[in-house]
Amino acid sequence: MNSLYEKILNSKKIKYEILNKFIPNIMPPQIEMEGKYNSNINIFINIQSLYNSLYNPDLMELFKTLNRRESYLLAADIANMCGHYRHYFATFQKCYTTFYLYYSDQPSNVIHTVFPDYKKKFYYKRYEDPNFQKLNRIFQVNMKILEEFIPYLPHIYIINTKEYDPVLFPGCFLNKITARKCFNVFITYEEVELQYYAKNNFILYPKGNKSYILDGINYYLVNELSNAKILNKDVGSYDLIAKEFLPVILTLSGNPKYEIPAVNGLTKLKMLRFLYDHIHTKKRVDLVISLAEENKFERVLEVLLKTGRISEKDANLAYDLRELVDINHIVEHKAPNSFIRHCKNSLRDTVDLVALKKLNKEYYSETPLYLDFLLEAENY
Repeated sequence: MNSLYEKILNSKKIKYEILNKFIPNIMPPQIEMEGKYNSNINIFINIQSLYNSLYNPDLMELFKTLNRRESYLLAADIANMCGHYRHYFATFQKCYTTFYLYYSDQPSNVIHTVFPDYKKKFYYKRYEDPNFQKLNRIFQVNMKILEEFIPYLPHIYIINTKEYDPVLFPGCFLNKITARKCFNVFITYEEVELQYYAKNNFILYPKGNKSYILDGINYYLVNELSNAKILNKDVGSYDLIAKEFLPVILTLSGNPKYEIPAVNGLTKLKMLRFLYDHIHTKKRVDLVISLAEENKFERVLEVLLKTGRISEKDANLAYDLRELVDINHIVEHKAPNSFIRHCKNSLRDTVDLVALKKLNKEYYSETPLYLDFLLEAENY
């Protein structure tokens, strides 16, 4: 087994002693879990985001050297990662877990049609770049293997969002599919998915010994948007602003990684300072922005226009960019019923231990799945 490849894969499983430093601090009281949350934790895992670091030019030679058995390890690692976290929550927190693994094997071309360059470089690497041909093939094969055996595992689901951007799946699930209040953990590095951070929604970042969780206690949302020292002078206020206006901030500040332009040079830091100034302003009543604004997007654009920070053309661009970035807006107004039905139909259990053991033996005789962890505390 290639030691570097093994190290990369294992880095997604945060050590239990590290998890125990911050998970107990965010868990609701047991009586609340048994009421609102049914003693269950949903864990959403953005597969492509989590393993995006594999698309590194320095690793291209690594994937050319993997043998047939090693090329199957990604699927096993993803499943065993679920077992790793299931075992942790069952053992240390006495909670059940449900996993939602989501990805897409196609470019997003249904909703995101206004900007033809959206994720252009991202998609080129995954579908056309000859330098990553071997890695792309490994991903394709492993996703097919995952789709084959994940249904045999209880309460672990894999969702291929196809022509819809994968980041929309959790939003569709939480807003359209489940009516229950849930305690949710997101494992993703995707900036746009910061929008899922809320009360009882936490984002977990696996980074080896430097792993952390976005919890508003030890690590703030505003830290993810900017590391400017000026924010530390009133980090509580800036963090509250970041939480209340996050979709607006992300929309107007752009995302170079996905070829999303910023509006008139606005950065996340500029947006945070602009909002701070106009929330605390005492100069003009018509320039005050309230944390409790009902239509935050429209109000922020209105004040930006009044102060000359943007033009009407910039405002029109902002409305177009909203269709790429504002997850709740997209889910509420753009996600069709066909996509929601597709997501629902992907949530099926066909628990079959005989078939699972057969697949385990076929693909993973040398590095088997952790079935005892994957099935822990489950009824099957």
